[in-house]
Amino acid sequence: MCFLKYEDMKRDIRGAINKLANFLGKDLSEETVQKIMDHCSFNAMRDNLNVNMKGHGFYYREKGAFIRRGVVGDWQNHFTVAQNEEFDALYAKSMAGTGLTFES
Repeated sequence: MCFLKYEDMKRDIRGAINKLANFLGKDLSEETVQKIMDHCSFNAMRDNLNVNMKGHGFYYREKGAFIRRGVVGDWQNHFTVAQNEEFDALYAKSMAGTGLTFES
């Protein structure tokens, strides 16, 4: 299983693309990596209606879009302390042994 975290992708998108390509056994040209980087940029994803279906689904319907701001740690502006504690407990139970951690 290959784990990619949003924080890691924001920090080093090229490294994340190469990690996934290696996991899939693919050898990507520099041109292909650049195209993926362009297509997967936050702005491109936000503007792609197939990804950011404004007014559809249940995520942020009242705000009109699935994708919020693309800022690492912005979840803290949306979770209450109680929600964060509940999430942390569920995460610890469900993901025990995976080695995955969240950044604060």
